[in-house]
Amino acid sequence: MQKRCFKKNYLKRWIVMTCGVLLRTAVNYSYAVAADELPTLREGLWEYQRTLQRSDEDWSPKDTTVRECGSPTTVLEQQHAVYRKLGCAIVSTRVTESTYQVKADCPTKNGIKTESRGVTTFDGDSAYTSVIDSEGAVAGKPVKFVERLAAKRIGDCEKK
Repeated sequence: MQKRCFKKNYLKRWIVMTCGVLLRTAVNYSYAVAADELPTLREGLWEYQRTLQRSDEDWSPKDTTVRECGSPTTVLEQQHAVYRKLGCAIVSTRVTESTYQVKADCPTKNGIKTESRGVTTFDGDSAYTSVIDSEGAVAGKPVKFVERLAAKRIGDCEKK
């Protein structure tokens, strides 16, 4: 019994982690697909405020705030390499002066497709917001996810 519960909990954590990666697909792929059409983001100390909600968790928000020093563009390009290995495909894109919209389909290990739709709006070279809606399955049941990300440059990196 204990071994069975461990396997269930491990599988649940893996699914949640995988879905987290898939939720970032719209932003990650947007940089790789049309990097020349998007604004350049300044290097420095960036703050990322992320809210994640899931339909199978009564839409209870899970908030995280992370501060990282570096280039958001570089980080997103590195994440893109991981995303590509998952076999995700861009279905459609739409670019305006300050907004990037993308729809991506990603296969999962159990063969069920996850669909993500994202809108990223840039505010100059020091801030952007993203809203990503995804639909997929967790443990064979349909689940919807919503992620909201607000990123802003808050200063220069500390010199070492």
